[in-house]
Amino acid sequence: MSGEIIVNANQYDAIEGIEFIYPSGAERILARPFAERYTLEKVVGSLNGQSLLDLACGHGEYTRFFRDLGASELVGVDISEKLLSVAKQIELTSDKSDEITPITYLLHNAAEMPKIGNFDVVAATHLLHYAENIDELNKMCLGMSNNIKSGGKLYVLGANPEYNPRGPVLDKYGYRMHIPPHVKDGQEIFLEVKLDEPILIQGYHWSAETREKLLREAGFTNIQWHHMQVSPEGLAKYGEAFWQEYLSNPHDVLMSADRI
Repeated sequence: MSGEIIVNANQYDAIEGIEFIYPSGAERILARPFAERYTLEKVVGSLNGQSLLDLACGHGEYTRFFRDLGASELVGVDISEKLLSVAKQIELTSDKSDEITPITYLLHNAAEMPKIGNFDVVAATHLLHYAENIDELNKMCLGMSNNIKSGGKLYVLGANPEYNPRGPVLDKYGYRMHIPPHVKDGQEIFLEVKLDEPILIQGYHWSAETREKLLREAGFTNIQWHHMQVSPEGLAKYGEAFWQEYLSNPHDVLMSADRI
């Protein structure tokens, strides 16, 4: 793991030019459009008329994606001022027709986030692995619960707790996971993102049991796990055989839950 830019949640803004590095080479991250976004779209469905809070929004890629699904009110939250500046610039230069729902971007640490609103939907994409300890993870779960109305939906896309470090390597899909065998809760893991300048994202392992327990304690029920699917476009472009290794050992998994 030499030569990469190594970051954790608090270090993005310390990296010179991170706002330009992070979106670069994105066309090589094949799992993102053809698996992550497709799986989200299949599970989330239409968001017409619903308000949505997007946590760990970064430069707003998924926030804009949720807008495309029909959300009528959108707020994106991230800890990185530089990545939010990219999101805001994209918003300023995007089509401003009457049909386009504006996005509000706010600077917050998701583990210390105040009540921002009472949203129909809360989404957290690549957030929970940043929790350095069980207390931070619990605060993230409580923050999500505090910002969603009763009966609202939660969607959490993040590190697959069942990822097998001895399984297929995912380089050709744009990622490489660095996880020790027999990993335990709170143990350090890394996600290598294959951009023009590779980024090594530092995170922490949290088991499915731990995530479910804290979400239930925070007021969520009907917790479900949704494994990655590949879009018809991805299958047509690369073939079913190309995706077999990814689908057998995906780096990410999607959770959904209902707020009591």
